[in-house]
Amino acid sequence: MITILTPHFPPISEFGGPNKSLAGVCSLLHKQKTPYRVIAKYMRHAHSDALKDFDNPNISFKDRIKIGELRQQFIASEVIWINTLYSYSFSVLPALALLFTPKRKVVLSPRGQLLKGALNTKKHLYLRLYTWCLKLAGHKYYVHYSNEQEARDSYAIFDDFQQVIFNNLVSGEVLSEQLSARDKEKFVLGYFGRISPIKNIEFLLELLKVLPDNVVLEVHGTQSEPRYIQRLKEQADLLDISSRLKFCDSYNKTTFAKHVQQVDLIVIPSKSESFCHVFFEAIESRKLVLASTGLPWSAANKAVPRTLLDLDVSIWKERIEDLMDTDAKTYRQQQDKLVAYYMEVFETTKSDTLKGIKEFLN
Repeated sequence: MITILTPHFPPISEFGGPNKSLAGVCSLLHKQKTPYRVIAKYMRHAHSDALKDFDNPNISFKDRIKIGELRQQFIASEVIWINTLYSYSFSVLPALALLFTPKRKVVLSPRGQLLKGALNTKKHLYLRLYTWCLKLAGHKYYVHYSNEQEARDSYAIFDDFQQVIFNNLVSGEVLSEQLSARDKEKFVLGYFGRISPIKNIEFLLELLKVLPDNVVLEVHGTQSEPRYIQRLKEQADLLDISSRLKFCDSYNKTTFAKHVQQVDLIVIPSKSESFCHVFFEAIESRKLVLASTGLPWSAANKAVPRTLLDLDVSIWKERIEDLMDTDAKTYRQQQDKLVAYYMEVFETTKSDTLKGIKEFLN
Protein backbone atom coordinates (compact mmCIF):
# COMPACT_ATOMS: atom_id res chain seq x y z
CA MET A 1 0.00 0.00 0.00
CA ILE A 2 1.23 3.48 -0.92
CA THR A 3 -0.25 6.37 1.07
CA ILE A 4 -0.05 9.66 -0.81
CA LEU A 5 -0.43 12.90 1.14
CA THR A 6 -1.24 16.09 -0.75
CA PRO A 7 -3.18 19.26 0.11
CA HIS A 8 -4.55 19.51 -3.43
CA PHE A 9 -6.10 16.86 -5.63
CA PRO A 10 -8.70 16.79 -8.44
CA PRO A 11 -11.57 17.42 -8.60
CA ILE A 12 -11.44 19.73 -5.54
CA SER A 13 -8.27 21.39 -6.84
CA GLU A 14 -8.24 20.55 -10.50
CA PHE A 15 -5.41 22.72 -11.76
CA GLY A 16 -1.86 23.12 -10.51
CA GLY A 17 1.21 21.10 -11.44
CA PRO A 18 1.42 18.74 -8.42
CA ASN A 19 -2.31 17.99 -8.67
CA LYS A 20 -1.99 16.85 -12.27
CA SER A 21 1.19 14.91 -11.57
CA LEU A 22 -0.36 12.93 -8.73
CA ALA A 23 -3.58 12.27 -10.64
CA GLY A 24 -1.41 10.77 -13.39
CA VAL A 25 0.53 8.69 -10.87
CA CYS A 26 -2.71 7.34 -9.39
CA SER A 27 -3.97 6.41 -12.85
CA LEU A 28 -0.73 4.51 -13.43
CA LEU A 29 -0.94 2.78 -10.04
CA HIS A 30 -4.50 1.72 -10.86
CA LYS A 31 -3.41 0.23 -14.19
CA GLN A 32 -0.55 -1.59 -12.46
CA LYS A 33 -2.95 -2.86 -9.76
CA THR A 34 -0.80 -1.33 -7.03
CA PRO A 35 -2.83 -0.56 -3.87
CA TYR A 36 -2.82 3.11 -2.94
CA ARG A 37 -4.69 5.70 -0.93
CA VAL A 38 -4.67 9.48 -1.34
CA ILE A 39 -5.39 11.77 1.61
CA ALA A 40 -6.16 15.27 0.37
CA LYS A 41 -7.66 18.50 1.65
CA TYR A 42 -11.37 19.20 1.44
CA MET A 43 -11.72 22.94 0.89
CA ARG A 44 -14.96 24.51 2.04
CA HIS A 45 -14.80 27.23 -0.61
CA ALA A 46 -14.76 24.66 -3.44
CA HIS A 47 -17.90 24.29 -5.54
CA SER A 48 -20.44 22.21 -3.69
CA ASP A 49 -20.96 19.90 -6.67
CA ALA A 50 -17.22 19.19 -7.19
CA LEU A 51 -17.53 15.70 -5.72
CA LYS A 52 -21.06 14.95 -6.93
CA ASP A 53 -20.01 12.52 -9.67
CA PHE A 54 -16.64 11.62 -8.18
CA ASP A 55 -16.34 7.97 -7.23
CA ASN A 56 -12.92 6.68 -6.24
CA PRO A 57 -12.70 4.82 -2.92
CA ASN A 58 -8.92 5.30 -2.93
CA ILE A 59 -9.23 9.10 -2.57
CA SER A 60 -10.18 10.63 0.79
CA PHE A 61 -10.85 14.37 1.13
CA LYS A 62 -10.42 15.46 4.74
CA ASP A 63 -11.70 18.60 6.41
CA ARG A 64 -9.32 17.99 9.32
CA ILE A 65 -6.24 15.79 9.66
CA LYS A 66 -5.45 14.03 12.94
CA ILE A 67 -2.11 12.52 13.96
CA GLY A 68 -3.76 9.34 15.27
CA GLU A 69 -5.54 8.73 11.98
CA LEU A 70 -2.33 9.34 10.03
CA ARG A 71 -0.43 6.90 12.25
CA GLN A 72 -3.02 4.17 11.67
CA GLN A 73 -2.82 4.71 7.92
CA PHE A 74 1.00 4.75 7.99
CA ILE A 75 1.11 1.43 9.88
CA ALA A 76 -1.02 -0.12 7.11
CA SER A 77 1.31 1.21 4.39
CA GLU A 78 4.63 0.15 2.92
CA VAL A 79 5.35 3.59 1.48
CA ILE A 80 4.32 7.06 2.71
CA TRP A 81 4.60 9.75 0.04
CA ILE A 82 4.62 13.41 1.20
CA ASN A 83 4.06 15.93 -1.60
CA THR A 84 4.51 19.31 0.05
CA LEU A 85 6.99 20.71 2.56
CA TYR A 86 5.21 23.75 3.98
CA SER A 87 1.73 22.55 4.94
CA TYR A 88 0.82 22.10 8.61
CA SER A 89 -1.67 19.33 7.82
CA PHE A 90 0.23 17.58 5.03
CA SER A 91 3.88 17.93 6.03
CA VAL A 92 4.18 18.91 9.73
CA LEU A 93 1.52 16.54 11.12
CA PRO A 94 2.76 13.62 9.00
CA ALA A 95 6.31 14.22 10.28
CA LEU A 96 4.99 14.07 13.86
CA ALA A 97 2.97 10.93 13.10
CA LEU A 98 6.11 9.30 11.71
CA LEU A 99 7.70 9.62 15.17
CA PHE A 100 5.17 7.04 16.42
CA THR A 101 5.18 4.76 13.37
CA PRO A 102 7.25 1.57 12.90
CA LYS A 103 9.99 1.87 10.27
CA ARG A 104 8.62 2.57 6.81
CA LYS A 105 9.78 3.93 3.47
CA VAL A 106 9.04 7.66 3.20
CA VAL A 107 9.18 9.62 -0.05
CA LEU A 108 9.48 13.42 -0.06
CA SER A 109 8.61 15.27 -3.26
CA PRO A 110 9.63 18.96 -2.96
CA ARG A 111 8.01 19.75 -6.35
CA GLY A 112 10.06 22.90 -6.84
CA GLN A 113 9.74 24.12 -3.25
CA LEU A 114 13.49 23.84 -2.70
CA LEU A 115 14.46 25.90 -5.73
CA LYS A 116 16.15 29.22 -5.12
CA GLY A 117 13.18 31.41 -6.03
CA ALA A 118 10.91 29.56 -3.57
CA LEU A 119 13.07 30.03 -0.45
CA ASN A 120 13.59 32.70 2.19
CA THR A 121 15.23 32.90 5.64
CA LYS A 122 12.18 31.58 7.53
CA LYS A 123 11.87 28.60 5.20
CA HIS A 124 15.56 27.76 5.63
CA LEU A 125 15.07 27.64 9.41
CA TYR A 126 11.86 25.63 9.11
CA LEU A 127 13.51 23.10 6.79
CA ARG A 128 16.34 22.51 9.27
CA LEU A 129 13.79 21.74 12.02
CA TYR A 130 11.69 19.62 9.67
CA THR A 131 14.69 17.54 8.57
CA TRP A 132 15.75 17.06 12.20
CA CYS A 133 12.29 15.73 13.05
CA LEU A 134 12.35 13.31 10.10
CA LYS A 135 15.76 11.97 11.02
CA LEU A 136 14.66 11.54 14.63
CA ALA A 137 11.82 9.29 13.41
CA GLY A 138 14.46 7.07 11.77
CA HIS A 139 12.66 5.84 8.64
CA LYS A 140 14.12 4.98 5.22
CA TYR A 141 13.88 8.26 3.29
CA TYR A 142 13.88 9.04 -0.41
CA VAL A 143 13.81 12.53 -1.90
CA HIS A 144 12.12 12.60 -5.28
CA TYR A 145 13.11 15.21 -7.85
CA SER A 146 11.37 15.60 -11.19
CA ASN A 147 14.62 15.87 -13.14
CA GLU A 148 18.38 16.34 -12.89
CA GLN A 149 18.05 20.11 -13.12
CA GLU A 150 15.73 20.30 -10.11
CA ALA A 151 18.04 18.00 -8.15
CA ARG A 152 21.08 20.13 -9.02
CA ASP A 153 19.44 23.50 -8.32
CA SER A 154 17.53 22.60 -5.14
CA TYR A 155 18.60 23.58 -1.62
CA ALA A 156 20.65 20.59 -0.43
CA ILE A 157 18.81 20.09 2.85
CA PHE A 158 17.96 16.44 2.00
CA ASP A 159 21.40 15.36 0.78
CA ASP A 160 21.53 12.61 3.42
CA PHE A 161 18.46 10.97 1.88
CA GLN A 162 18.53 8.60 -1.06
CA GLN A 163 17.78 10.48 -4.26
CA VAL A 164 15.26 9.25 -6.84
CA ILE A 165 14.66 11.08 -10.12
CA PHE A 166 11.67 10.60 -12.38
CA ASN A 167 9.63 13.21 -14.15
CA ASN A 168 5.96 14.00 -13.87
CA LEU A 169 3.49 12.43 -16.23
CA VAL A 170 1.80 14.13 -19.16
CA SER A 171 -1.51 12.95 -20.55
CA GLY A 172 -0.41 12.00 -24.07
CA GLU A 173 -3.63 13.55 -25.41
CA VAL A 174 -2.94 16.03 -28.20
CA LEU A 175 -5.58 17.85 -30.24
CA SER A 176 -5.66 16.84 -33.88
CA GLU A 177 -6.42 20.33 -35.16
CA GLN A 178 -4.86 23.73 -34.65
CA LEU A 179 -6.75 25.97 -32.27
CA SER A 180 -5.94 29.60 -32.95
CA ALA A 181 -7.84 32.79 -33.62
CA ARG A 182 -4.93 34.05 -35.74
CA ASP A 183 -6.37 37.56 -35.82
CA LYS A 184 -4.15 39.51 -38.20
CA GLU A 185 -5.06 42.76 -36.46
CA LYS A 186 -3.47 41.68 -33.21
CA PHE A 187 -1.08 39.08 -31.84
CA VAL A 188 -2.10 37.64 -28.47
CA LEU A 189 0.41 36.46 -25.88
CA GLY A 190 -1.12 34.25 -23.21
CA TYR A 191 0.17 33.59 -19.71
CA PHE A 192 -1.54 30.69 -17.88
CA GLY A 193 -0.77 29.78 -14.29
CA ARG A 194 -0.47 31.07 -10.77
CA ILE A 195 -0.21 34.86 -10.59
CA SER A 196 2.55 35.26 -8.04
CA PRO A 197 6.01 36.87 -7.84
CA ILE A 198 7.81 33.57 -8.36
CA LYS A 199 6.31 33.39 -11.87
CA ASN A 200 8.14 36.56 -13.00
CA ILE A 201 5.22 38.16 -14.84
CA GLU A 202 6.99 41.54 -14.55
CA PHE A 203 9.29 40.36 -17.34
CA LEU A 204 6.31 40.04 -19.70
CA LEU A 205 5.31 43.64 -19.04
CA GLU A 206 8.82 44.86 -19.87
CA LEU A 207 8.65 42.73 -23.01
CA LEU A 208 5.24 44.07 -24.01
CA LYS A 209 6.59 47.60 -23.82
CA VAL A 210 9.11 46.99 -26.64
CA LEU A 211 6.81 44.92 -28.87
CA PRO A 212 4.62 46.41 -31.64
CA ASP A 213 1.40 48.07 -30.49
CA ASN A 214 -0.76 45.28 -31.94
CA VAL A 215 0.71 42.74 -29.48
CA VAL A 216 -1.44 42.23 -26.37
CA LEU A 217 -0.98 40.13 -23.23
CA GLU A 218 -3.68 38.08 -21.50
CA VAL A 219 -2.90 36.87 -17.97
CA HIS A 220 -5.02 33.84 -17.01
CA GLY A 221 -4.96 32.45 -13.48
CA THR A 222 -6.20 32.67 -9.93
CA GLN A 223 -5.74 36.18 -8.54
CA SER A 224 -4.94 35.10 -4.98
CA GLU A 225 -2.29 37.76 -4.24
CA PRO A 226 -3.98 41.19 -4.55
CA ARG A 227 -0.80 43.13 -3.68
CA TYR A 228 1.10 41.49 -6.49
CA ILE A 229 -1.74 42.13 -8.95
CA GLN A 230 -1.75 45.78 -7.92
CA ARG A 231 2.00 45.97 -8.38
CA LEU A 232 1.69 44.60 -11.90
CA LYS A 233 -1.04 47.10 -12.75
CA GLU A 234 1.08 49.97 -11.45
CA GLN A 235 4.02 48.74 -13.52
CA ALA A 236 1.77 48.59 -16.59
CA ASP A 237 0.68 52.19 -15.97
CA LEU A 238 4.30 53.34 -15.72
CA LEU A 239 5.16 51.55 -18.95
CA ASP A 240 2.03 52.95 -20.64
CA ILE A 241 0.81 49.49 -21.71
CA SER A 242 -2.32 49.14 -19.56
CA SER A 243 -4.59 49.13 -22.61
CA ARG A 244 -2.70 46.10 -23.97
CA LEU A 245 -2.81 44.09 -20.73
CA LYS A 246 -5.83 42.06 -19.65
CA PHE A 247 -6.26 40.07 -16.44
CA CYS A 248 -8.66 37.23 -17.19
CA ASP A 249 -10.61 34.88 -14.95
CA SER A 250 -9.13 31.71 -13.57
CA TYR A 251 -9.53 28.57 -15.63
CA ASN A 252 -10.00 24.85 -15.22
CA LYS A 253 -9.56 21.77 -17.38
CA THR A 254 -12.76 22.50 -19.29
CA THR A 255 -12.26 26.22 -19.91
CA PHE A 256 -8.52 26.05 -20.66
CA ALA A 257 -9.14 24.95 -24.26
CA LYS A 258 -11.59 27.79 -24.80
CA HIS A 259 -9.22 30.45 -23.46
CA VAL A 260 -6.18 29.11 -25.28
CA GLN A 261 -8.05 29.18 -28.58
CA GLN A 262 -7.80 32.98 -28.58
CA VAL A 263 -4.05 32.98 -27.98
CA ASP A 264 -1.30 32.95 -30.61
CA LEU A 265 1.64 32.20 -28.35
CA ILE A 266 1.80 30.92 -24.77
CA VAL A 267 4.57 32.58 -22.75
CA ILE A 268 6.21 31.22 -19.58
CA PRO A 269 8.75 33.63 -18.02
CA SER A 270 9.44 31.68 -14.78
CA LYS A 271 12.91 31.98 -13.33
CA SER A 272 12.77 28.32 -12.32
CA GLU A 273 10.34 25.42 -12.64
CA SER A 274 10.73 21.79 -11.64
CA PHE A 275 8.36 20.63 -14.40
CA CYS A 276 5.76 23.19 -15.61
CA HIS A 277 2.64 21.44 -16.87
CA VAL A 278 1.46 24.51 -18.78
CA PHE A 279 4.39 24.03 -21.16
CA PHE A 280 2.97 20.66 -22.18
CA GLU A 281 -0.66 21.76 -22.07
CA ALA A 282 0.24 24.40 -24.64
CA ILE A 283 1.60 21.71 -26.93
CA GLU A 284 -1.45 19.48 -26.30
CA SER A 285 -3.59 22.38 -27.53
CA ARG A 286 -1.29 22.71 -30.58
CA LYS A 287 0.07 26.05 -29.52
CA LEU A 288 3.57 27.29 -29.88
CA VAL A 289 5.17 28.20 -26.60
CA LEU A 290 7.98 30.54 -25.60
CA ALA A 291 9.51 29.81 -22.20
CA SER A 292 12.55 30.66 -20.13
CA THR A 293 15.57 28.44 -19.67
CA GLY A 294 14.40 28.12 -16.07
CA LEU A 295 12.32 25.21 -17.38
CA PRO A 296 14.10 21.84 -17.61
CA TRP A 297 13.15 21.28 -21.26
CA SER A 298 16.11 22.64 -23.23
CA ALA A 299 15.85 19.63 -25.57
CA ALA A 300 12.73 21.27 -27.03
CA ASN A 301 15.07 23.68 -28.82
CA LYS A 302 16.28 20.77 -30.94
CA ALA A 303 12.72 20.28 -32.16
CA VAL A 304 11.84 23.97 -32.56
CA PRO A 305 14.77 26.38 -32.08
CA ARG A 306 14.21 29.28 -29.66
CA THR A 307 11.39 27.60 -27.74
CA LEU A 308 13.35 28.13 -24.51
CA LEU A 309 15.34 31.34 -24.23
CA ASP A 310 17.31 33.20 -21.58
CA LEU A 311 15.31 35.93 -19.83
CA ASP A 312 16.49 38.70 -22.11
CA VAL A 313 13.87 41.12 -23.46
CA SER A 314 15.70 41.67 -26.75
CA ILE A 315 15.91 37.99 -27.73
CA TRP A 316 12.29 37.33 -26.71
CA LYS A 317 11.26 40.33 -28.79
CA GLU A 318 13.13 38.98 -31.81
CA ARG A 319 11.53 35.54 -31.48
CA ILE A 320 8.01 36.95 -31.14
CA GLU A 321 8.39 39.29 -34.09
CA ASP A 322 9.62 36.38 -36.21
CA LEU A 323 6.53 34.38 -35.23
CA MET A 324 4.29 37.32 -36.09
CA ASP A 325 5.65 37.14 -39.62
CA THR A 326 5.31 33.35 -39.81
CA ASP A 327 2.76 32.01 -42.30
CA ALA A 328 0.14 29.44 -41.26
CA LYS A 329 1.99 26.54 -42.91
CA THR A 330 5.27 27.20 -41.08
CA TYR A 331 3.41 27.76 -37.79
CA ARG A 332 1.75 24.35 -38.20
CA GLN A 333 5.07 22.68 -39.04
CA GLN A 334 6.56 24.01 -35.81
CA GLN A 335 3.52 22.78 -33.90
CA ASP A 336 3.98 19.29 -35.35
CA LYS A 337 7.66 19.24 -34.34
CA LEU A 338 6.77 20.22 -30.78
CA VAL A 339 4.12 17.48 -30.69
CA ALA A 340 6.73 14.91 -31.77
CA TYR A 341 8.97 16.10 -28.93
CA TYR A 342 6.01 15.94 -26.53
CA MET A 343 5.33 12.30 -27.41
CA GLU A 344 8.96 11.41 -26.71
CA VAL A 345 8.61 12.98 -23.25
CA PHE A 346 5.31 11.14 -22.72
CA GLU A 347 6.86 7.72 -23.30
CA THR A 348 9.98 8.48 -21.27
CA THR A 349 8.14 9.87 -18.22
CA LYS A 350 5.73 6.91 -18.12
CA SER A 351 8.63 4.45 -18.12
CA ASP A 352 10.67 6.43 -15.56
CA THR A 353 7.71 6.81 -13.18
CA LEU A 354 7.13 3.06 -13.13
CA LYS A 355 10.82 2.47 -12.39
CA GLY A 356 10.76 5.04 -9.59
CA ILE A 357 7.69 3.55 -7.92
CA LYS A 358 9.15 0.04 -8.16
CA GLU A 359 12.28 1.33 -6.40
CA PHE A 360 10.14 2.56 -3.50
CA LEU A 361 8.23 -0.71 -3.25
CA ASN A 362 11.27 -2.96 -3.54
